Amino acid sequence: MTFFALANLIAALVDAMDETGVDRFTIHAFLDRFDRLNHFGLDGEPREFMTGIVDAVRRSLACND
Repeated sequence: MTFFALANLIAALVDAMDETGVDRFTIHAFLDRFDRLNHFGLDGEPREFMTGIVDAVRRSLACND
């Protein structure tokens, strides 16, 4: 349950950043940093789960804006 709550938090943060006009480059930079920290601090299934969440959120954004 905690991982799903965290996934919802990340999606909500990214949606809020996008809706308030934060440029997509900055949002992708945030996701890059978040992903790097996950790889540094997590291992095994938790890392795989969070990588999947970051990838799914990243795919929801256009990267050519």
